[in-house]
Amino acid sequence: MFTGKSTSCVSRLITLMAATLLIAAATRPAFADDTTKDEEKILGAWTVISFAEGGQKAPEAALQDMTVTFTADGKMTTKRGEQEETSTFKLDPSKKIKEIDGTNAQGKTANGIYKLEGDSLTICFARAAGDRPTEFASPDGTKIVLTVLKRVQK
Repeated sequence: MFTGKSTSCVSRLITLMAATLLIAAATRPAFADDTTKDEEKILGAWTVISFAEGGQKAPEAALQDMTVTFTADGKMTTKRGEQEETSTFKLDPSKKIKEIDGTNAQGKTANGIYKLEGDSLTICFARAAGDRPTEFASPDGTKIVLTVLKRVQK
């Protein structure tokens, strides 16, 4: 999947991931302290450590210099080299498995799950509209994307 057109595939995946995360922030519930905590903890720049779709891992070279930045206004910007994509995100930490939804500039929404552990952020989302993963995995032959990010140290 990532051979030959790895840059193009990764770029599309970044766009979808950005969209998913942006939706999650746009509809913030005001009731949960956990929401505020995660929305604060997620802020800042993150480096993409690993990326897989349908069980196929992106080559490390395709992930070099790839960053994702979350801002307090519910926006997520994904950058790789000169490419930049901005989306909106929304978190729902009240669920048993915390949920994240993102919407890209074209209005496409992706539903996902996330876990935030210190300086590590794992996001898993489905490319198919309406589907949400139930575990942090990208099984072979699926359209499920699993991304692991590490906080950029200042």
